[in-house]
Amino acid sequence: MEVRKHWLGIVVHAIFLFIIALVLFVGMPFIFSAIRRIFPDIISNTELQAGILFFEIIWLWFVWAMFFVMWTNYYLDVVVITNKRLIDMEQFVLFSRDEVSILLENMEDVKIEVKGFLATIFRFGNLQIQTAGATKETIAKNIMRPEAVHACLVRAIEHQKHPT
Repeated sequence: MEVRKHWLGIVVHAIFLFIIALVLFVGMPFIFSAIRRIFPDIISNTELQAGILFFEIIWLWFVWAMFFVMWTNYYLDVVVITNKRLIDMEQFVLFSRDEVSILLENMEDVKIEVKGFLATIFRFGNLQIQTAGATKETIAKNIMRPEAVHACLVRAIEHQKHPT
């Protein structure tokens, strides 16, 4: 089984980036017209329009790069359950990631946590796994369908203990 974080998180971040892009995109002409009023002899209308276009393009490129990094982090955060282990891969930034591999036989407790109205409606939550190893607890945050993941893990652990 392969599980990712819920899509609602990336949508909320994308809406936030869209609002940031619009605010500066709409506000840039007002900023440059204020500069034009302060320095009327230094900046011509064509220079002002070129400056507005230049800064809008740079700003949109910056927002697009932020969205790309966000999407990459979202897409590369994944929990994989096999018949022998659970692998939790978490991407922090573009070139930094953490990977935890837990043998099913070392799992002591598997717990899901669904907090809040949106988490209940959209069916996402946290998966907490207690182990006997050096790292006592592993948490996969905001994953989709935590109940299904929990059921799959319990079945895999039972099958590992009692193969028939």
